[in-house]
Amino acid sequence: MTSTPAGNAPREPSRHVAAIAVRDFLEFARDRRTVFITLLLPMLMYPIVAISSFVGVRTAVREAERQSSPADLTVVLTGDGADEFRRRIESLELAKIAGGPSAVAMTEMEPLEAAERLETGRADFWVDLPAGFAKSLAAAGTVKVEARVSGRMPAEQRLRDQFAAVLEAVSREAVLGRLAGAGLPATAVEPIRLSFRDPVGQLAAAGRQAMPTVVSPILILLAVLTLTGAFYPAVDAIAGEKERGTIETLLVAPCTPFEIAAGKFSAIFVVTILTLVSNVVSISLTAWVASRFVPKQIALFPEWSAGGIAIAVVSFLALAAIGAALSLAVTAASRSTKEAQHSLTPVIIAVSLLSALALSPGVRAAGPVAAVPFTGQVLVAREAIAPADPEAGPLSAAGPLAVTVLAAAIVSMGLLWVTGRLLSDEEVLFRGPDSAEGVLRRPSRRSLPTPILAILPAVFGLASLWFVQAFVPEDLLVAIPVQQMTALALPLVVLAWWQRVDLVGTFRLAWPVGGPAAAATRLLGAAILGAGLFFVGAAAVSAWLGEDASAEAKELSARIATLVATRPTWLVWLVVAAVPAVCEEAVFRGWTLSGLLGRHPDRARRVVATIVQAALFAVLHLLPERMPTTFLLGVVLGWIALATGSILPGIVCHAVHNTMPIVLLSIDGERAERLVAPAWVPLAAGLAAVVGGCLVAMGGVRPGSPRPPDRARP
Repeated sequence: MTSTPAGNAPREPSRHVAAIAVRDFLEFARDRRTVFITLLLPMLMYPIVAISSFVGVRTAVREAERQSSPADLTVVLTGDGADEFRRRIESLELAKIAGGPSAVAMTEMEPLEAAERLETGRADFWVDLPAGFAKSLAAAGTVKVEARVSGRMPAEQRLRDQFAAVLEAVSREAVLGRLAGAGLPATAVEPIRLSFRDPVGQLAAAGRQAMPTVVSPILILLAVLTLTGAFYPAVDAIAGEKERGTIETLLVAPCTPFEIAAGKFSAIFVVTILTLVSNVVSISLTAWVASRFVPKQIALFPEWSAGGIAIAVVSFLALAAIGAALSLAVTAASRSTKEAQHSLTPVIIAVSLLSALALSPGVRAAGPVAAVPFTGQVLVAREAIAPADPEAGPLSAAGPLAVTVLAAAIVSMGLLWVTGRLLSDEEVLFRGPDSAEGVLRRPSRRSLPTPILAILPAVFGLASLWFVQAFVPEDLLVAIPVQQMTALALPLVVLAWWQRVDLVGTFRLAWPVGGPAAAATRLLGAAILGAGLFFVGAAAVSAWLGEDASAEAKELSARIATLVATRPTWLVWLVVAAVPAVCEEAVFRGWTLSGLLGRHPDRARRVVATIVQAALFAVLHLLPERMPTTFLLGVVLGWIALATGSILPGIVCHAVHNTMPIVLLSIDGERAERLVAPAWVPLAAGLAAVVGGCLVAMGGVRPGSPRPPDRARP
């Protein structure tokens, strides 16, 4: 596809990359509308958000001040004890009653007149005092006082609270009278009196404690807006060139597809950084202006160290690199600007969800979590700017920073490699439009889903799980099937029907290759492999987290333990092990893997497809601390599907993997973790996993041979 320099002329890849980067950046800069939306719009957005927020805050403050300000109460009294009740209230100094009213107007009258005044709104409360009220207060008993409120015009809560404060003062005076009668001092009922002299200082201290919680949403918004900086230049980088007909000229230039991808990435990366800088400057200026309208003791700019700011900047540069590379790879698989825009929209949703994982309680930028794209960068920046443990200091994030930067470099290089492969794939690069026309017409038959369609169920499932969890019941016996069906199974069935793909080839609906004996051997090996991987992963998570697991992970474990202890084992197995295994294998090792592989995959494309589907599989489980082990399971399940040419061994492996916690909880429901704690358990499990993998590979598909399940119609 791409030509190379003739003869022995030395290659200059850096010059090629720089030339393409400059060319694309200038092309982007000429589009003034895009420049305005990408770089200048953030400068206007944050002040608008700040103004609207201040209006809301000011309204809330004024309402709070009104609720706490003393009011004039109007009370009507009836009954023989009304006169004594009125005299006791009049003897109080209302100004000294905390939370009390400014004045209390009391009138004694007949019950009918009192009821009429109450219902017409001329009185706030009606109190009927029984005979012997004064005698009961002086004695050791308790007088029940009922304040009636209008049904049509009820008194608001602040009036009720202030009237209650008055009655508490009357009650206190009665207590003091009883103590005096018994010869005891007034301090006998008040051994400690607590007061605060610096409410603004307390508010400032509370603000410092809440700073990590406040910073996280800002960083998440910054991550999403940084990605949008790569949106328009990425769309124009390849999809736009296809529409303009200039991509062919670029492909015949004396440079490799990877150099073209690297050059375009460089231009997009620069624009993404400029977007990041624009957002940061706007946030800083907005906070600086806002700081002039709040008390000086409340600092909108916490005491950040230079090291913490540097770590946060480097972390977001890594995030910008992943965003630029991801946007470029997605648009490289698109045939038009419109398709590229549609393809990037779910990507932004997925990135938003990944970034939002930083809000999960207990999630820290430690270990493999720092390597998760977008989640790791936001967590590292948060730990550097507003560490949860102030004594640790921002430099405690230096270690996670190295992990997140290395992971970002690996992911970005991998995405650039994918982009280069797409640029050299004529089937992807020059594919024409579908034969079907119109929104409601189904497309023409195809053997496999396209790469874009391949990741669509995973992205939709991720968004669905995020929102569906707010509506499903707490009972896992209902929650798990509902989530699996609504987020995975039903959308997959609809998409497969609409796209008219070959179901046998796409979902690998066949027995493992090699005959009945080989198929039985591979199914057995898959079962052993699934059990071994569970114990290895459980031991790794236990050694890494210990007791520091997030609240969500602990809650899920407790709910599963309760489910195992209270429901029939066969039903628990069906819900926890069988249903997820079937649904998730159909989505990830069926639809997604097949679409990413294509009809004639080579070794490199098989590796990339396996890794991508495993990453989507891990993200779908929403718990960052378990994503590394889930990713490893996804890689193994992808390898099983490729090695056996069937989805069945993967379902067996997945189901057995999910069965192991049920078995452990059945043996020791109180603490199943101690069953995997001994060192020999992960060693034995690792050996079993190796044996199971060997059984799966016996007589399997050779790496260079065609993929068996491709039984699609041409």
